[in-house]
Amino acid sequence: MNQKTDAKKNAEALEESLEESKLQAGIEELKRDMRSAKVIDWVQTNQKMLTMVAVAVVGGLIAGSMWLEHVKTERASAASMYESAVLEQDKSKQQTLLSDVARDYRGTSYAAMAQMLLARLD
Repeated sequence: MNQKTDAKKNAEALEESLEESKLQAGIEELKRDMRSAKVIDWVQTNQKMLTMVAVAVVGGLIAGSMWLEHVKTERASAASMYESAVLEQDKSKQQTLLSDVARDYRGTSYAAMAQMLLARLD
């Protein structure tokens, strides 16, 4: 009889433990659902701001890309003009080209090199 009582107690304890773990799992699922609901609510509340930020980021990326392409093109133009000036045989044309490089492409290293060559030609 003792074995049956012990077995019954063990079964009841096991059943209680299962119910408790199911309850714990249910509570955890509710917590996850509440967090998800909070996030969804926050996104819906701030939808206009998030859209504006996304547009600003995309616009910034496009503008940055265009700026980098502009800089690359400017450097290529400066390099081409500088090379033409260096290869020019006529000294007056060479000075004119070097002056143009120094004036038009101030932000590049070609402008500094053109100024050094102009100083050397003088």
